[in-house]
Amino acid sequence: MKEQFDKIFRKEQEFDEAVEEIFAVVENENDPTTRNIKVQELISKVKRAYIGAHYDAITDALTGCFNKKHIKEMYHHQYAAAKRNNQYFSLAAIDIDYLKYVNDTFGHATGDEVIKNIADKITKSVRENDLIFRYGGDEFVLFCLHNNKAGMKKVSSRIHEEISGLKIIKNYVPSVTIGYTTTKPSGKDNIAYADLFKEADEMLYQEKHSRKSPDFIVKSH
Repeated sequence: MKEQFDKIFRKEQEFDEAVEEIFAVVENENDPTTRNIKVQELISKVKRAYIGAHYDAITDALTGCFNKKHIKEMYHHQYAAAKRNNQYFSLAAIDIDYLKYVNDTFGHATGDEVIKNIADKITKSVRENDLIFRYGGDEFVLFCLHNNKAGMKKVSSRIHEEISGLKIIKNYVPSVTIGYTTTKPSGKDNIAYADLFKEADEMLYQEKHSRKSPDFIVKSH
């Protein structure tokens, strides 16, 4: 938490310094051409500080994914884009398996390493315009345009394949459970985010409880 506060205060300081410099240039620089150049440079500095502050506000510090606070805003944007362009819109719920085992056995720092590595693999498995959110400690939400159910099945397979190659802890095989749902918005359709998330989460729950526990979990008990 302290790190996040420090980031915010640094951005505020950058804003304040740039604004003071702009006033100083306007007041003290007599040459119009030089004054305009300096002011434009300082305005660019303000923009960079603003973009940095905005980025920090909407992203998860550990993974670099969008955070949960940003999810509903982006849902409305992506859903509207799918409707406008007559595209499919898909939502996937992704849960890291057995993260509690990792945290309890190896500590939360190792658990964070697992989360970060899995987030990286999810990112590599999807397209640049797909959106990934860290929904909770071990949960992610994915928005995909274009993909129908067959496409989402392929995306799911890619994610599983990427994550299966991770070697983080001896005798621990990282994995995730994925549930997804797909719709093609049209006309006056306005499906709420909560409804689509519930569908994806129900599939996730069924997937998670339909398989046996891996050896490292069985042996730990």
